[in-house]
Amino acid sequence: YLRVPLYAAESEKAALEEPRENILYYFERQAALVSIDADARGGNNTDRSQIAKALSVLSYDDILEKRVAFGTPAMLIERITQWQRELGIDGVVLEMNAGGMLSEKQVRNSLRLLTQEVMPAFK
Repeated sequence: YLRVPLYAAESEKAALEEPRENILYYFERQAALVSIDADARGGNNTDRSQIAKALSVLSYDDILEKRVAFGTPAMLIERITQWQRELGIDGVVLEMNAGGMLSEKQVRNSLRLLTQEVMPAFK
């Protein structure tokens, strides 16, 4: 299984723009948490420090390309199918509001599109 933030919308523009602030905040928070953990462990935490640095410099384009599944239902079907081929995954664990900043309406709509249009493609 692959754990990944997912956001679905009817149009590509909405799917890519609506979660922008939310996911940027999420990755900034992840970088800060890893950095705090590295500092708390003291000593030689080069790996954790490098991970924190890598997370903190991710652009939105980097995040879209490699770290999330955002798109229309057709785009999401294509993305998950690609991961199945390349990574050999059997399923995904989805984070529907990773940064906690999406509205309930946005999350519900994304979940509706996922269950009604994306999931049937994998049955």
